[in-house]
Amino acid sequence: MQTVKGILMLSGNTGSWVDEYGAGVDAPEVAIGVKVRLVIDLRTDEVDETGTLVPIALEDFISNAYRIAVDGDWNLETDPVLKKNSGISIVQENGYVYLKVEMPTPSPSALVQALNNGEKVSYKCETAGISADGSEEAADFIIQFLLGIRNRIYMGGTITEEVQNDPEYLKAVEVQALVEAATRAPAASLDIGTVSSGTTPAASVTGTPPNQTLNLTLPKGADGITPHIGENGHWYFGTVDSGIAATGADGVTPHIGENGNWYLGSVDTGVKAAGTNGKDGESLDWDEVITEESELDAYADREKDFRVAMSTTNADAKTTTTTIWKKRSGDHNDWCTPFIHVAYSAAGKDGANAALIEPLEFTAPTAENVEYLVFDISSHMAVSIAAVCIDTALGEFTLPYNSVFGILKFLRDRTHKKMYVYFGTQVPSYSTGRIYFAQGLTTLEQSEEPEPPEWGDQKMYYGYITSAVANGITSVTQITQEIIDAAITAGTLVEADAGTLAKYTMSAPAYSWIVAIVPDSSGLTAKKDDGLGNKTAFATDNGASGSGANGAALTLGSDGYKVWGELQIVTAQTSIYIDSTEE
Repeated sequence: MQTVKGILMLSGNTGSWVDEYGAGVDAPEVAIGVKVRLVIDLRTDEVDETGTLVPIALEDFISNAYRIAVDGDWNLETDPVLKKNSGISIVQENGYVYLKVEMPTPSPSALVQALNNGEKVSYKCETAGISADGSEEAADFIIQFLLGIRNRIYMGGTITEEVQNDPEYLKAVEVQALVEAATRAPAASLDIGTVSSGTTPAASVTGTPPNQTLNLTLPKGADGITPHIGENGHWYFGTVDSGIAATGADGVTPHIGENGNWYLGSVDTGVKAAGTNGKDGESLDWDEVITEESELDAYADREKDFRVAMSTTNADAKTTTTTIWKKRSGDHNDWCTPFIHVAYSAAGKDGANAALIEPLEFTAPTAENVEYLVFDISSHMAVSIAAVCIDTALGEFTLPYNSVFGILKFLRDRTHKKMYVYFGTQVPSYSTGRIYFAQGLTTLEQSEEPEPPEWGDQKMYYGYITSAVANGITSVTQITQEIIDAAITAGTLVEADAGTLAKYTMSAPAYSWIVAIVPDSSGLTAKKDDGLGNKTAFATDNGASGSGANGAALTLGSDGYKVWGELQIVTAQTSIYIDSTEE
């Protein structure tokens, strides 16, 4: 019996075939005239801390009996092509829940018309759980999914139904299998017995077939060659007439002499191998900056060669350590060994050192409801903040990160070349403070009047709009504020302050509109995930010509926006990215 495996992500009564991270894959296939066992890993559309889909709860799918049906249409009055009420179970193994189905053998008589001499067809499959006190019309649950049915190249001759159903009848292949099994020689078994040392190699076999033992006698190998130092002070990998203990010369390229020996040094006559120049090294730059190593998890699914940097300062040692991680591939959490560089202040190790950026002195804002501090970074776009401190009666106090009692977040606006430091609502009272930076070669100044970005009071929207809410639109460029408000109320569209968003994943139904709408002046762009962790443009003709857009103009009230999106014609999990134009 052939086993066919797959992961099925459940959303209500329907299931989609995916990998363990939720990316869509082709439906499994079974062939006509083949005994098949389906082993289906049932998952929810939620992910855990590693980014993998969470298994379903077993107790939600326990019934007294199960049945499976396969058909090509939704006509309840006709019998399905395949159906079975036995050999079906739902079990939990190693923390995962599996639906195991011994499928009824797909026969040519039921499927030949649909296949019509073609390679394969896609059929609808439904599994249901039935309680002892219930009926098939009132199932405990159903799971509907697609299943591929493949044709066969050759299945042998046709036999009558009476003979085919006779339990005493053996097909030709079954008779041949019985003959081969009866005449097949027993499997041979050869074990290793004793292995001893001797001057002459030898081997012997003891015992009788099929269980025998191989005994070996192996001679000792020749002694290795000991390196020597010649009279010229060079090392020799080979025999020399006279060798003395001498101080070796500086490291040099190995050579092969005329006698065929390797030399770690120059010889009067030697054959030198031609060397080639190495390729240029990579530049020392990065895509994002973090302040704690735990923040690295937010970029675990980024593309190959994506880089994240972190700097930490040790005031006692007067050092700044810069660590750079680089994605080896687009796979989840697949990082190269990090590059670590330690820079010393002028009082550190001997040698010339780059001066640290002077701390940025700032004062508490006098205006009400000011949530952030802003300063220009055009002279040093890669600057990284090490700490934000305020002056208190007891001394300089370092504000905690990601806390209402300190700093909520840092926002690097690459388009406008500014850095925003957002303060929590319960920061202790202060008058002055300073920001400490990682290693650099410039100075920074606080803006005289902190001003929000040009798009600071605008919103951005991302998610999906159902066909019912979309109210008959034929393109994402026809979306109105009324449609957006209705989708927000329905919980399918997110409204947020304009800013950067690394990734947003949703499970959207068929014929819904996947959209990302950002202020025209924000400099932001949007793309979708291609199912393999790569960014790609939205389809502009998915289901209808001109239905999608990639940065088309959109007017909402008196404000200018840009819209990205497409019409999604099947139920599926989709991810969208909203990023800076410099990414």
